Amino acid sequence: MIDLLRRCMKDRSAGIALMFALTVIPVVGVIGIAIDLGYVTQAKTQLNAAADAAALAAAKGAADAFTAGQSTDTAKAAGQTAGVEWFKSQAGSVLGPGVPIPSVTVTQNGAVFSSDVTYQGSVKPYFAPLFGVSTVALSGLSRATITTNAYVSVTFLLDNSSSMLIPSTQAGVDKMHSLTPLPTTSDNSTGLRGFKTPKRGDVPEGLGYLQCAFACHWDVSGTDYYGLARNNDIELRFDVLQTAVASAIDQMLSRRKFDDQFGVTVYTFGNRLTQIYPVDVNQTISTNLADGAIAARNIQTPVVPD
Repeated sequence: MIDLLRRCMKDRSAGIALMFALTVIPVVGVIGIAIDLGYVTQAKTQLNAAADAAALAAAKGAADAFTAGQSTDTAKAAGQTAGVEWFKSQAGSVLGPGVPIPSVTVTQNGAVFSSDVTYQGSVKPYFAPLFGVSTVALSGLSRATITTNAYVSVTFLLDNSSSMLIPSTQAGVDKMHSLTPLPTTSDNSTGLRGFKTPKRGDVPEGLGYLQCAFACHWDVSGTDYYGLARNNDIELRFDVLQTAVASAIDQMLSRRKFDDQFGVTVYTFGNRLTQIYPVDVNQTISTNLADGAIAARNIQTPVVPD
């Protein structure tokens, strides 16, 4: 037996095959490890990308819901749902049907929404099980922050010229016509084309011989067309404009989520560009919305004296 062993040790035939047989296992192992390492690295990269996208979706979803008027709790819940769904849709291509549900947390600080997304999962390598490693654990964390477009500055530019002193509806126009009939007089004097000369006081001076629906004369005593419109509760276009601006400011007040969220400036351009609010022309904007709504309602046209 000892002699046989000595002869085998001295025999040099088929040495390369023996060396290859002895080295093929570690070589294949190294190649397998390299393949598994690349696969795990790629899976980790894709899962991190899914977590990043989920974090952005969560923060944006919460911010959008909050801006749309949802409560803070509802907005945060909407963001968390969006983050989970986005991660699952992206990670499913990597982990398959066994994709884990990530942990998504959304927090708010004023107009700033932040989200944290954490995940834990595993992938099955191709060659590592030969060495007793059946799965490789993967985990990650991603964070995102979004500031909502919550601070809004609104500038109102209002036409307060006399052209706005027309009734806002056809019914109002018809009523103004009925209140301004063609002038007549008891004497025999005649005017243009057979119209009789109006008596003083029938209609405001200078209006001529036609019915008129414009409430744009000077006096506010009730004897002119502006007075006629006001005394007969006829809504003018300028009234609609003032109401619309005041209503818009009131909506800002009702939808305001935190102090100083909205700011307003009000200008008119009847004769010239004039800053109506804020009253101090050196102040370009004000967050005092209540006073802004009052200022809009109190605007006068240049044809009506203060």
